Amino acid sequence: MSKLAKNLRDLAFKGIQGGSPDTRYERSLHVQRFAQFLQDKNIQIRTVDQIKSSHIESYISSQISVGKSKRSLQNEMASLRAVLRTAGREKLVESERLSNKSLGLSGATRAGTNQAMTQQEFYKAHASLAAKGSHGEAAALNLMFTLGLRSKEAVRASKSLKTWQKQIAMGEKITVIWGTKGGRLRDVQIFDLQTALASIQDALKAVDPKTG
Repeated sequence: MSKLAKNLRDLAFKGIQGGSPDTRYERSLHVQRFAQFLQDKNIQIRTVDQIKSSHIESYISSQISVGKSKRSLQNEMASLRAVLRTAGREKLVESERLSNKSLGLSGATRAGTNQAMTQQEFYKAHASLAAKGSHGEAAALNLMFTLGLRSKEAVRASKSLKTWQKQIAMGEKITVIWGTKGGRLRDVQIFDLQTALASIQDALKAVDPKTG
């Protein structure tokens, strides 16, 4: 983990003391993803004090280009703003350049959050992520599309992959434990068993390249 990622993660947890484990985890995930983007672009930043508007604009633009929804990016920006405020970067947070409207994120509503992406949208987003070497995110997207997982369930699926693999091989429903709404277990019926097994195998390889 880079020094910036650790700095952002620590600030994420500091700013939400008393929040639920899922809230802490999600906010930490958001800011570490931003730090990883900067590292991949070879942008030399070590502390939150060095973050500029242009860095955040570049990150959001890249996420839009791979098909990430406005609602998801609004949530990521909320996490980044909270961390920046905790670090005393209020002026940056209030910058007009970082408003949802300026970033191209305005107009999203919760009404559309339960609409599944089309197969064409999935292929486009998955290919873009794979081409950029974002194999973990590509695998998570694959799990969402083929298993019917929510985004938070997909990114927290690593602990369940081998169990799901066995359940699907036996023709059973999979039991989703991590990242569910309210922490409640839920069962998911899988219809295309071979595609689901292939998605899980890809995810296992993303978690551990030696798998397979």
